[in-house]
Amino acid sequence: LPIAARGVPAPRAISGSRVTDGAEIFSLFKEAGAIDASSELKITLTPSLAGSLLDTLDYLAGYPYGCIEQTMSRFLPTLLVADTLKRIGKADPELEAELPKMVKAGIEKVRGHQNPDGGYGWFGSHRASHPFVSAYVAYGLALARQQGHAVPQETWDKLVAFLEGSLDDLNNTDLEGRAYQVFALAEGGVFRSTDMANLARDKDNLGDYAKAVLALALHRAGRDSMARDLVASLASSAVRLNGRAHWAGNTLRYGNWTSNPIETTAYALRALIELDGQNPLVRDAMSWLLSRRRGNRWTTTKDTAAVVMTFSHYVKVTGELNPDLSVAVSVNGQQVATQRFGAADLGKEAVTITVPGSALADGANQIEIRRTGQGAL
Repeated sequence: LPIAARGVPAPRAISGSRVTDGAEIFSLFKEAGAIDASSELKITLTPSLAGSLLDTLDYLAGYPYGCIEQTMSRFLPTLLVADTLKRIGKADPELEAELPKMVKAGIEKVRGHQNPDGGYGWFGSHRASHPFVSAYVAYGLALARQQGHAVPQETWDKLVAFLEGSLDDLNNTDLEGRAYQVFALAEGGVFRSTDMANLARDKDNLGDYAKAVLALALHRAGRDSMARDLVASLASSAVRLNGRAHWAGNTLRYGNWTSNPIETTAYALRALIELDGQNPLVRDAMSWLLSRRRGNRWTTTKDTAAVVMTFSHYVKVTGELNPDLSVAVSVNGQQVATQRFGAADLGKEAVTITVPGSALADGANQIEIRRTGQGAL
């Protein structure tokens, strides 16, 4: 009769990236008394963000459930990542078969939550419509329309009317919310030019999140001069440390939706990618986001969705399609694996190296991952 050891899982995760020759060194602590048979070290390697996105799909992909935020943060990232993987010739047949059903179910769920005034509340149609939540739904539906999925015209028109009415309301002085509303509408091809210009002129009173989404909205509207001005402002407010950069999300609004550093950094990075792609902050912000990853996700469905969308744009814009690199992995000074990556490995599932608990020392264990060649690791 097998006897299970008494204990609780105690996972620890560290993430990172490297785009130049050299080594990344990490330290992981093994508790004294940990059961060797139940302990192991897993090192996951991929030569492209595409491989990382495959991993995260396991967490994000699925049929919609729960509130509006959970619904929108489920089916849209799946849609965007699948499109990216198709673009690099690494489609997922199982996902392709399920994706239309997932998106259709999501759209129907969104349609059912719509309030009579065209907007959406925090927890479905039983709560008063809120402009910020409604804008998040509009952003999702706009992306679904861009991908060719059928969104009921009446649902879309009523939602646009609600958001435009909110922007026209003289009592709506919430700059963060207004910036997100014009961003969501711009994704759907509705450009509020006067609102964009007014917000851009008031940039000193905008938080990082609002600056990022407003820059994207201006870019969609072809007003790149104003957009680049906002990106320059974002660059000056980045928090830089040890070769990494992030944005703190310095406006406490809507819970932590605009003050979440992970989501704020994702949107700021996306603005940089689209408007100033050669800026070294792109690499540094990518490194910071990857360092904040925990397993196959970040903190919430919503910030994970924002990161996946940004990474999807990164793969599309940078053409990260031609890796040719070698990797050597050592644990406590002993080489445990080598791996070579080429273009044929793009989009494949990440390579996982497993080191048994018996090969690890109690206390700190040093892991060195050395990369040479061309491409990102």
